[in-house]
Amino acid sequence: MGTTLGAFNWSTTRGVPASGQVTLASDPLAAVANTLRVSITDADGNNRDAVIDTVATGDLIRVSDDFSVVVGLPVDNVTYWSFPFTASTAFVGSDEPDDAEAVTLSSRVPAAWPTTEELAQVLNVENVSDWETTLDRVLAAGITKVKQDRRHWVEGVDVPDDSLAQAALRMAELISERPEAAVGRVTDPAYRALLSGHRKAFGIG
Repeated sequence: MGTTLGAFNWSTTRGVPASGQVTLASDPLAAVANTLRVSITDADGNNRDAVIDTVATGDLIRVSDDFSVVVGLPVDNVTYWSFPFTASTAFVGSDEPDDAEAVTLSSRVPAAWPTTEELAQVLNVENVSDWETTLDRVLAAGITKVKQDRRHWVEGVDVPDDSLAQAALRMAELISERPEAAVGRVTDPAYRALLSGHRKAFGIG
């Protein structure tokens, strides 16, 4: 489920965050590198340094329900932590919280796309090695369809969450039954439910 890093106040003032604040190093722009800066002290004055220190390169940090980013190498600046990231190509200004807005930060290891073995289990394929090439192709098509339907997917910036990973597995199952499922608008209710709410900017959203 991830780790709660703490409750903070968002600041639209760029630079070094004050105690209890989270901010960005510069104004966020689509597809441009930036840095999330987090005070080691939360909004209630509690020291959160030890828990923030658990965030690693490649982890996903979520800022309340506003946006998520996959971070690069964390940097300990004594009074605050820096987390580099690159914004999505679909970023819009409204994704950033308002100044002084209360936000909760959490982190987790991003989910991964499903494996060929998972798809084989769903399709009840017993001799996986005999069908591995076909399964690989079907799964790749399912993942590609999810990325297309998610829109504005940026390799190396965006990563799947559990719902998107499951959507790819469901799409691969549909493709195995009806190859035309990968074309156009998908009406399958399970797939649409899994994809719902994922067409947002600024990383994962």
